[in-house]
Amino acid sequence: MISSADINETILFWINSAANKYALLDAIMIFSAVYLLYIISFIALFLGIKAFLSKKYFHVIFFAANLLIIYVLLQGAALLYVNERPFVIYEITQLVDREPGRSFPSNHTAAAFAIAIGSLLFFHKKIGLALLVPALLIAFSRIYVGLHHPIDILGGIIIATTATLLIYTLYIKKFSS
Repeated sequence: MISSADINETILFWINSAANKYALLDAIMIFSAVYLLYIISFIALFLGIKAFLSKKYFHVIFFAANLLIIYVLLQGAALLYVNERPFVIYEITQLVDREPGRSFPSNHTAAAFAIAIGSLLFFHKKIGLALLVPALLIAFSRIYVGLHHPIDILGGIIIATTATLLIYTLYIKKFSS
């Protein structure tokens, strides 16, 4: 019987096996793993400022509250499930230097998905939907460069998506009547 740990390890090795073989792909993955989150954060900031200037104050408040709540949930999840970074456990290719430590859940992935889904729900549907592409790229690249296990990525996506949908549901209940 194949365990979830075996699947996690197999996916990690499969994705990371391409690292250090194609210079252009490595550069794209490093950029995505480290810097792409800044770009989508800037886009979300622009959308938030635009919403604020349009007097959509509660959109901005709920979006910001969502990010804060997700941050707290990520800290709690890291205490509940301890998972060392893959480069600490396995002989894999590490393209981005990072200190050893906990890797669950992926904060970068959670932030990217919180921004993308939050932008979709609170600010602009088409832009939010478009931001899901770089969010997926960030998630994938974090495995590719050797910083996260697939389970870390999945944990970040689940936490961000669930929290964002719950916050949006509260927003709809409060302001739809």
